[in-house]
Amino acid sequence: MSLIMEEHSTTKASLKRLWHWLKDQIVQEVPEDIGLCEYDCRKKQCIMGEWETCDRRMRKAEEELMPRPGGDSVAGTSS
Repeated sequence: MSLIMEEHSTTKASLKRLWHWLKDQIVQEVPEDIGLCEYDCRKKQCIMGEWETCDRRMRKAEEELMPRPGGDSVAGTSS
């Protein structure tokens, strides 16, 4: 391998590492169990204990355990 190709490979790897580090500083993945609340709920914040009994979250969890025949989703329904 020539010196130029090695430098290009090293530079590319360094840029990739920098990009991943930068992305991790800006964007963080939302855990799946709270993704429904984070993106699909109209409430800004749940009161104490409300999250544990949330109908939308419970229906979504139930759907994942026992999918409906035909793949009908209840995630779009509102409570």
